[in-house]
Amino acid sequence: MPPLVDLFGQVFGKLTVMVRVGTDGHGNVTWKCRCECGETTVVSCNSLRSGKTTSCTCSMGSWTHRKSETGAYRSWAGMLQRCKNSNNPRYKDWGGRGITICERWLKFENFYKDMGDRPVGKTLDRRNNSLGYFKRNCMWSTPKEQAQRRRPKMRRKNDNT
Repeated sequence: MPPLVDLFGQVFGKLTVMVRVGTDGHGNVTWKCRCECGETTVVSCNSLRSGKTTSCTCSMGSWTHRKSETGAYRSWAGMLQRCKNSNNPRYKDWGGRGITICERWLKFENFYKDMGDRPVGKTLDRRNNSLGYFKRNCMWSTPKEQAQRRRPKMRRKNDNT
């Protein structure tokens, strides 16, 4: 087992390490840290040293604090991946065909102000599938409602069916 690294007092992004707490379920040493916003959080040594965790997700006291585990946040993050990340397997059907995200929605706080919480059983949907993601074109829909707006699949040139 490697020697214990003492992180007391070290700063990682917005977090200052306060005290060793113990270990997590994977055997990683955990530390209690204070964020610049005043909140405390427990973080593994690995997450701190790798740069994976640099704050308590507070956005410096913003009202979005603790929204990263919500359905609305997951829908927003999925939208970004499909439209902005060319390495995403679904990019070709969104960003690759010109589906964009309005500048305002590149920040989660603005997306959340416009769309609110994601209702149970619904996901992010566009009224017009040829247009991008912006307030007037988006809504929360059930899978059945989305299927009614799905764009038709393109036939391949040598597909005789």
